[in-house]
Amino acid sequence: MGETRERGNVTREALLGDIQDRLKHSYCIDFLETQKDELIRILLLALDSDVEKEIINSCGIINLLFAHFGAKFKSFFAKLEPILKRNIKNSLHYTVKTACTETLVWCLFLIAEDTDINQNIDYLIEFLSEKSDITVSKQSAAFFQQCLDMWCLLITRLEKSFVVDEYLYCLEYIVTFLSSDYEVNLRLAAGESLALLASIVYDIETLDERQYSMNYFNGYFDVPDVVDLLQTTNEIQNRKISKKDREKQRDTFKEVLNTLQTGHSPTEQITVLGNKRLFSSWTDIKRMQSIRSVLGSGFLLHLQYNPLISDYLGNSAVVQITNTLGVDKQSRSGYSSSAEEKDRTVKRKTGRAVKMKKLEGDET
Repeated sequence: MGETRERGNVTREALLGDIQDRLKHSYCIDFLETQKDELIRILLLALDSDVEKEIINSCGIINLLFAHFGAKFKSFFAKLEPILKRNIKNSLHYTVKTACTETLVWCLFLIAEDTDINQNIDYLIEFLSEKSDITVSKQSAAFFQQCLDMWCLLITRLEKSFVVDEYLYCLEYIVTFLSSDYEVNLRLAAGESLALLASIVYDIETLDERQYSMNYFNGYFDVPDVVDLLQTTNEIQNRKISKKDREKQRDTFKEVLNTLQTGHSPTEQITVLGNKRLFSSWTDIKRMQSIRSVLGSGFLLHLQYNPLISDYLGNSAVVQITNTLGVDKQSRSGYSSSAEEKDRTVKRKTGRAVKMKKLEGDET
């Protein structure tokens, strides 16, 4: 780590990227205990620099440090928070804004009290409510998507009754991002944010379920218009987006509409080393998605070896299964798993090849 102190920005940028990659693919809390003071010093310098890639890489490392230490790093976060918010406000690079937003909320999710959570939910919604003054480009769309996803992550930390009392007004801003004028991933984030809030409403309003149909939401947005957007967007965007994105959008919006109409959530599953982990509510799904995004390619390793990550995933059910290859598989109920189809195809091809070799041997 001493090299980062002596060499220029290009080398420091590369070294930060290397550290991030190593932390993703190893659970090394004992080593980090001995190096954390020096690493924190370097990260604060990089985060406060004006080099785009340095800031982004340092955010990635900070995410992984908090995944290792959690609440033990509260004092470090007190130094981080003002720098992160200054970068979010002042940086000319939306990539920096996006990375700093993710890091800010990830740290808050792990360590903050409810009061801090509430303040930062309001902080994020300010960006979403002011977006009408900004031309939403591809880069800025990624920032707004991050705001929505991280806003959802903070929402999952709060009592559901409190969310209904305090944050349903945010629906007014969320549904504006469903417009076909925006990037697909931004629209998907808006749809899932809408579904999360709708599912929370249905979860706590169980005494007379009929009373809390879609009409309940008319006080927050025009329900017929939103339903129309969820049902017809693929037709509108046919020539604008790829077939893969259209299918993803169609499937997600179908789930969102079902939640809006019935309160039911989809079920998503991840299979790791013989254990099938089920996520059967939008709260659990959005939490899992955010954790997976933060950890990137290190998600599976940390899920297996990092006890904090398993705790952060909440109340998802774990089911023992057999005949697994020990790889990660992710699918939602009602849709086939492409990974499983590929496994079956490989087995069939292997079986045929073995038979052909045997037949050739018999002929000779």
